[in-house]
Amino acid sequence: MSLLIGASSGLQGAAGASGGAGDLGDTINQSLRFRGGQQLTRTIATDSAGTISTFSFWVKLGANDGSDQVIFSYGGSSYFRYNTSQSWTAYGGGAADCNWTGKARDYTAWYHIVMQGDGNGNSTNNKEWLNGREISTEFNSRDFPGITQSGGTFRIGDDTNGNNHFTGYLADFICVNGSAVDPLNNFGKYNSDGVWVPVNYTGSYGSKGFRLIFDSSAGIGDDSSGNGNDFTATGFEASDVAIYSSMLFTDNTTSSTASDINFNSTSTSWSSNTPPTGFNGNTAD
Repeated sequence: MSLLIGASSGLQGAAGASGGAGDLGDTINQSLRFRGGQQLTRTIATDSAGTISTFSFWVKLGANDGSDQVIFSYGGSSYFRYNTSQSWTAYGGGAADCNWTGKARDYTAWYHIVMQGDGNGNSTNNKEWLNGREISTEFNSRDFPGITQSGGTFRIGDDTNGNNHFTGYLADFICVNGSAVDPLNNFGKYNSDGVWVPVNYTGSYGSKGFRLIFDSSAGIGDDSSGNGNDFTATGFEASDVAIYSSMLFTDNTTSSTASDINFNSTSTSWSSNTPPTGFNGNTAD
């Protein structure tokens, strides 16, 4: 089952720009739904692998429930989360949270996050991109999470104590350990319409790296990088390996076009509360 409307099935295009008939990028066929209590976990061993890590993933926010929602966490305290101010917070274990000064308020959109963190508080190595645009300097400080040599438990969907659960969807979650990978042409690109669209990553992952594509309910946490760094999935249902279409139309905006509410890989227009006849939230009408 596919993620977002498009000329063909699959997740195509990012938030913040209108779509059309341009290049829709490489298709991402599956997402994983988090309902506020599910998690993926893996214990990462101590070794001498490089500490700089690059994370790439597509995220769709499910609800603003008034609490911090951790997308991933690592080790004793590092994490990346969607905060109560409707923004992003990163923490690499340093003195304080690193808060983005912008806002992420569109609950109908897919956001693409690329983060480079060294796990040691070296601000020159800590960078972040949102839909292809670097936003590193828009954080009040820069101490981002990375996979350290000391090892620890990597969790997706909650914090290091198993709290502050994420609600929403994740797709194509990638970790490249030991390398700083630029997002352009590795994880995404701008098409001729200026829309940030997916690019299938074909590079290396490093010994601790992984790729979760969520293509099977029988192996939700299976690593597709070739490293065999599988995660243990807890609390998921088979139907979570899909898009939950009813969540696409919870925005009561008065907009009359799909592009205005960031269904930006389709040129079809409709009332945000009334999708086209026959549309089920998964493929083009």
